[in-house]
Amino acid sequence: MSVSVEIFVGVQAVSGFCLLVALSHLTARGRPPYGRLGLCALAAAGMTLLLLLCFGNPSAAGLGAVMMNLLVPFAALGNLPRMRRVRAAGAYLLLNLLLEGCLRVLYSAGLPALPAVLLASAVTLLLPGLGQRMRPLPVTRVEVRWRGRSVCLSALVDSGNLLRDGITGLPVVVCSQQALSPLLPRMYPGMLPEGFRYLSVRTAAGGALMPCFRPEGVRLLGNGGWIPVEAVVGLTVDGYSGFQALVPAALTRERAFPVPAPAPAGMSRREGL
Repeated sequence: MSVSVEIFVGVQAVSGFCLLVALSHLTARGRPPYGRLGLCALAAAGMTLLLLLCFGNPSAAGLGAVMMNLLVPFAALGNLPRMRRVRAAGAYLLLNLLLEGCLRVLYSAGLPALPAVLLASAVTLLLPGLGQRMRPLPVTRVEVRWRGRSVCLSALVDSGNLLRDGITGLPVVVCSQQALSPLLPRMYPGMLPEGFRYLSVRTAAGGALMPCFRPEGVRLLGNGGWIPVEAVVGLTVDGYSGFQALVPAALTRERAFPVPAPAPAGMSRREGL
């Protein structure tokens, strides 16, 4: 079966883009750089075509493509530490094997080449995210500093917290208003203190407005101690079954969090909701 150059490059680029996005979800922190990943996928597809044309032998071209694939994560995720990029290259090869396995199953079921590649790419893209959602949610502590005072809260790292501030683009740490009360000025219904504003959110009950503010500092408790992060703090009157805050997983993608430790000396703290 003959395939045009355009279709070959397009299919290779789409499948490569899905692989790189899946890899970014597994290894990187924050939102994937879709533009950079797309350019790398397109370049890799072009190089695969060039290898096939130069060698003529699909086996030799495939070996060259495998070697090239080892370098793709270094270009696509160049902001990672060196050893993490090495592990990313291994994960990228495993994702390629997953894609190849899906393709073999779909081909054996009689699915045409183009739909099979697109469906297999979609499966490869979705599985890493599904695996992350099935992991137990880690527990950490979050410190919020505002106007010279700070409070340490017990927090749940929640992959379902996808809130971002529409003005700054920063992730939103949702905190119990009661737990943060030592920091907050008096809150009146329908009125916001200076420095506060409303954030539009979607809940199970529909749309709502959440009070939020940009604190002087936010830190998370990780394996290496307290780690400063950039975030906006949103306030809710609801509780979280023993936790005082929900931390977006985007802030913790490259960090492992231990069981909650005692608050640092001199820091005010509120227990329970």
